[in-house]
Amino acid sequence: MFTILTPPAFERVKPLFADMAYHLAIMTVLAGKTPGQVFVDDPEAPQTALLLPTNPHRIYLAGRAEHPDLQQTIQAIIAQQYHKLSPGADGYGALLYYPPGGESWQALLDTVLQGQKTFMGQREFHRLKLPHTIVSSPLPEGFMLRRLDDKLLQELEPTNRAHVLEEICSESPSLEHFLTYNFGLCAQHEHMLSGWCLAEYRDQERCELGIETLEDYQRQGIATALAQAVIEQAFVEGATEIGWHCWARNTPSVATAKKLGFEKAFDYPVYYCQYRQEA
Repeated sequence: MFTILTPPAFERVKPLFADMAYHLAIMTVLAGKTPGQVFVDDPEAPQTALLLPTNPHRIYLAGRAEHPDLQQTIQAIIAQQYHKLSPGADGYGALLYYPPGGESWQALLDTVLQGQKTFMGQREFHRLKLPHTIVSSPLPEGFMLRRLDDKLLQELEPTNRAHVLEEICSESPSLEHFLTYNFGLCAQHEHMLSGWCLAEYRDQERCELGIETLEDYQRQGIATALAQAVIEQAFVEGATEIGWHCWARNTPSVATAKKLGFEKAFDYPVYYCQYRQEA
């Protein structure tokens, strides 16, 4: 039987997630900066934990994978999350993260997700630390850099604004939460945004970036210029380490990270499941 921990007891599961501390989604939940739920096998001395941050498409697993109720618990949580969302034609996409080298977790998830549309992929974590060499990467002519705030959002046309808010709320519980704890910069062309880079999670002296360039503006150096500006701002605001997660097969993202001076720290596996209720 798994139970939900209350935030004051989150300290008890930190050792279980020690090998996954490169995920700031985990660390900010455990620090009380991002809302989230933590399920454990034993609230007093947990040996297995499941962490669900604001982003409902992610589940982080840690500790021992051998608990007899674990399979049923994971399946119930995925089904519960499915009902909260409007799935696409292929179902609800869930990402399940587990400790590196977790062969026992892989065997468990193969069983848990049997019958679902699932694949195991490789992601990469890249890291940038001070001292940092600034990369000269100006925006193209006619574009301007804007800080993401209420004023900018009010000026945008509805579709553009909805797109940005969707990105913000994929990692933060609300715009207000994002503006309080995080920040972002946008590239604006006339009255339209061409892309944005967000410091989506911040914990002590670390932060993580999320970046997107709209399709019509890609391959113009906008992503590099935005990321460099956010990096400089993050260091000014006290960060000493910046993280960058991407799929190993996402060669443009990997190339941008390398161009900005990030160094790959390691690869890690993740299960992606298109959850179908009828499976």
